[in-house]
Amino acid sequence: MLCVEYGGHGVPDTQDFLVDVVLDGPLLPLQRAVLKQDKSELAMSLLKRQTSCLMLDVHLKPISGQLFPVLRPDAETHLSTHVNMSRNCGLDDVCVPDLTVQAHGSTTTIYVGDTTSIVLDITVSNRGEESYESQLFVLVPEEVDYVGAQRMGTNTPAMCSYTAAGTGGTIKCGLGNPLKADATVVLQLRFLAANLNGSRSFLDFPVFANSSTPDDMSTTGDNQVVFSAQVVVEADVTVKGASLPRDMWLDNTFVRGEESVKGRPDDNLDTDVEAEPVISQIKHVYEMCGNVGDCYTISCIVNELRSGDGFVLDITSEIEDVQLSSVGNTTQDRFVSSVRVVVMDMPYRISPTALPTAGTNIATPSSSAM
Repeated sequence: MLCVEYGGHGVPDTQDFLVDVVLDGPLLPLQRAVLKQDKSELAMSLLKRQTSCLMLDVHLKPISGQLFPVLRPDAETHLSTHVNMSRNCGLDDVCVPDLTVQAHGSTTTIYVGDTTSIVLDITVSNRGEESYESQLFVLVPEEVDYVGAQRMGTNTPAMCSYTAAGTGGTIKCGLGNPLKADATVVLQLRFLAANLNGSRSFLDFPVFANSSTPDDMSTTGDNQVVFSAQVVVEADVTVKGASLPRDMWLDNTFVRGEESVKGRPDDNLDTDVEAEPVISQIKHVYEMCGNVGDCYTISCIVNELRSGDGFVLDITSEIEDVQLSSVGNTTQDRFVSSVRVVVMDMPYRISPTALPTAGTNIATPSSSAM
């Protein structure tokens, strides 16, 4: 078995090697061991600081006389060497990058309960010499979910990973090895903040970049930036209603809904029959819906209404001894009810920008023949 591992400072994360396998040393007059493979030079693709092994088939030639061990007992099994990498680091061969970080968000205001994605555009530029093992870090606040990352302006995928923690998480993205002088990388990160509880007024996203070839201390001030978005509590309520029945036809003995009576009552009804008191009912139905981040209290109507929920309020009225206004040969009037919804309070530490109200009217037209 042949095992190879490489490492070092400033070396790439992956590297291709050509390994020349020598089975018998040059001091032996005859080569006894041969590889089953046709070539003694093997190609290996390795990852930094990870051991990679190959199984080799070795054959021994039948040779008469004294046999020596294939591997000397005192042979070295570990080899360490230095390879000079070609780097654009000036005459002193010491790279001093100058990384700068900028961050811009798709919004600076986040509403509690909003399910819209938050997009963070991050630009990292190198104004100095080549930067090796360059990485970007973004600290994700609690209650915010990381969705994914995309590298803009290129077909190269974003090499980002997310590590969750008790109070948030950390995103780590590779920027290139090296990130060349005057190069720029633009990453677009997406987040969701649909589970905010309204306990904080701002969400902060600290962003910073570094490398194994550090900046000069005088230029590290722009290696980091904090993107902040204000958290806002806002509610929206709507009210709509319907009349059951939609309209009514009345005479001195009854009240009928148009939906259940086709046409007007016959004109030849027996008028000598003593008229009984007219008692009937109409129903006004109101539906109230809330669009808000979480539950809140509405005085005298409901105790709790979550985002997207609603409730229906039935208002039933009795009709007796109706006096209608005369218009031509008929008398007409309307039964009207009104509703007004007021949000009294919201259970957040953040004060809402305004407490919403809503209202509407429902009318039931009525008519009768004179």
